[in-house]
Amino acid sequence: MSDSDAEVGPMPAGAPGPAHDDGAAAFRAREERMHAAHAAAEAAPRPSARPAWMVEMPEDSGPPAWRPGAGPLRPRGFHQGGRVQRQGGVGGETSAHARRLWSETPEQRAQRILRGGDADDAHDAHEDEARERLARERAAKRDAEIRAQIESMDPTRRAPLVEQHRQKQVEEVKRRRAERGDMPGSERERAERERAERHERHRRERHERHRHDRERHERHRRDHDRRERDRSRSHRERRRSVSPPRRKTRAEREAEDLAHAPAPLFDKDKVLGAGARTMDERARARTLADAAELGARFANGARGAFL
Repeated sequence: MSDSDAEVGPMPAGAPGPAHDDGAAAFRAREERMHAAHAAAEAAPRPSARPAWMVEMPEDSGPPAWRPGAGPLRPRGFHQGGRVQRQGGVGGETSAHARRLWSETPEQRAQRILRGGDADDAHDAHEDEARERLARERAAKRDAEIRAQIESMDPTRRAPLVEQHRQKQVEEVKRRRAERGDMPGSERERAERERAERHERHRRERHERHRHDRERHERHRRDHDRRERDRSRSHRERRRSVSPPRRKTRAEREAEDLAHAPAPLFDKDKVLGAGARTMDERARARTLADAAELGARFANGARGAFL
């Protein structure tokens, strides 16, 4: 029996370990190298999957008439509105700061902040303001030249109505300021007091007109409601006064029909009834004699008594 067969259980703490410990250390070292390589690959800048026209700011390739200072043929609506239209809009001058911010990555932004990018931003903003000021001066100079050319071609041409109205407003403001400045303190206070009184008087008159209108409207509404109530009441009274006719019974209808019926030509009950007068023998003989005489009178015999 060998020594290895006699050993049972784990080795003592001071005993040398097995030979496969070197393999585990090599495996761990290889994993660490793989993790380091993966982290380096993640940190390395990678080319963007999007084309350049998606991530880069467009160039200023508009028509010459759209660019500031190119001439009178340029848009005058949205082009002069604000800083965005003057810098990055159609036909505007794109600043270097705006172009850099357009394509700046998060890593580049972090580096710019670490190295003090605020100073660069302030410098770019100062350059943008100077460029804007120069553009405004060029536009004002160009407008003045165009106005002078138009006036030289047509001296009798009047200014537009908008310009005339604006000039009148400016002159009116100047006149009021001059009057307030030349007016003594007491007169200025009196003018202010008169203006306040006039405003208060107009306000009271307006309030009175509104109150009269409300009262008139309320009076008309009350009259209308009263007329509606009277109409409804009279309608109800008429409905109560006119009662529906009572329906007659069958016996009443039959009695009414008999009362309005014409008299018969021969009333058997009246002639031969219990109340009728009977004919005696003398009256009967006289009636028969009258009938015989009548027959003899109208007879058409051989004697021809009548005819």
